[in-house]
Amino acid sequence: MKHSCTKQHLKWLGKSNWLKFGKLLLKFTPIILIIALSSILNAASGSDKNQLNFSFTLSGHIILGIGYSYSFDENNGLQTTLLIIPGKGIPFGLNGGYFYLTDGEKWRGKLGAEFTLLVSPPDPDRRKCLPMFNFVPGFQYSFDKNNTIMPQLWISYLPTGNKKIAPTGIEVRYGRKF
Repeated sequence: MKHSCTKQHLKWLGKSNWLKFGKLLLKFTPIILIIALSSILNAASGSDKNQLNFSFTLSGHIILGIGYSYSFDENNGLQTTLLIIPGKGIPFGLNGGYFYLTDGEKWRGKLGAEFTLLVSPPDPDRRKCLPMFNFVPGFQYSFDKNNTIMPQLWISYLPTGNKKIAPTGIEVRYGRKF
C-alpha cells in the first residue's frame, strides 16, 4: 500500500517540510559512523557495551542497514540503524528502539520495541513515507564474546494504513562488539 507524506499523516511528527527532515536525518549518519569508529578505536579498553551492526531485511523491498547498539547491562540496551533501500533515488529510513535479551550464553531470546520511518525520495511532492511502530521478537546466537547474529521479525503498527497491525519484515542482524 502506498502512502503519501502529507501534513495530515506527519502531523504527529510535528514536521510539515519533509525535505528538511530528510536532510536532518542524513546529517545524523556521520554521527553514527563516528560513534562506531570510536568504538573500534576503544576496543583495547575491554568494554563490551558498544556494538556495530549490519542488517539485511526482507520487507517488500530488500533493506540494508548499518547501525549501533549500546548495552546498559547484560540484558538491556538501545539501538539505532540507518536503512538503505537499493532503488531509484536511494530510498532510506531510520530505525531506533529498545531491546531486552534473556539470560544465556550462546542462545538468548530477544524482545524489542522500535520506531521505523521509511522514506522514498527524490521528488518532495511525490515522496512516500511509512512510519511504523514495531514489536520485534527474535533470538541471538553468540559465536564468541564479540560476534553475534540475530534473526528477528518485525510485527508493526502502521498508523497510516488500513491494516493497522501486520508482520512487515524479517531481519537478520550481524553484530560485532568493541
